[in-house]
Amino acid sequence: ADGTTGYVLSRYIPDSDGLGVRGFFVIASDITELKHTQLQLEKRIEDLYSMATTDALTGLDNRRNLLEKVQLEIDRARRYGLGVGFLMVDIDHFKNINDTYGHDAGDRVLQRLGALLRETMRAPDHVGRLGGEEFGILLTNVTPLRSKEIAELLRVRTSGLVVAYGEAQISFTVSIGVADLRVAVENPLLDMMKRADAALY
Repeated sequence: ADGTTGYVLSRYIPDSDGLGVRGFFVIASDITELKHTQLQLEKRIEDLYSMATTDALTGLDNRRNLLEKVQLEIDRARRYGLGVGFLMVDIDHFKNINDTYGHDAGDRVLQRLGALLRETMRAPDHVGRLGGEEFGILLTNVTPLRSKEIAELLRVRTSGLVVAYGEAQISFTVSIGVADLRVAVENPLLDMMKRADAALY
């Protein structure tokens, strides 16, 4: 009557006289408190998983989660002979943004760039924040040429962004390093990231 939800566990026990079932005894237990505790625990587990795998500022994958996904995609690419590209994205002169407008403005820029990366990438691709002003993107099933084209698209779209912060209108650019997957190396993931990082600079 008051609009709240309760939970009841009901057990149905057959009432049999040897010739057939005449009816049932029903034992009903109020398990509302137990159910609420279960739901709270499930929510807490979800929150802990999110904290362990997500960058709190941008909502993207954190470094550890992104690299785990990249490794899985590398294994899949090696198994099926697919192309993989990795983009390392760095905001140019990010320190100047923080020094000029403050760290809150810098956070706003990171959030906006993170949103742009997520909006631009395809569903099978993986985007994460590697740390600071550096982001990583894994492109699945692509050629090296296509990886470069996507990097250029991101560079152009980013250069057109304007982030409003108070009275300020903040524009910025990014540098992007692109690397493809080389399977004939000891550690393809590390090799690809190192080459993307070198290309970035």
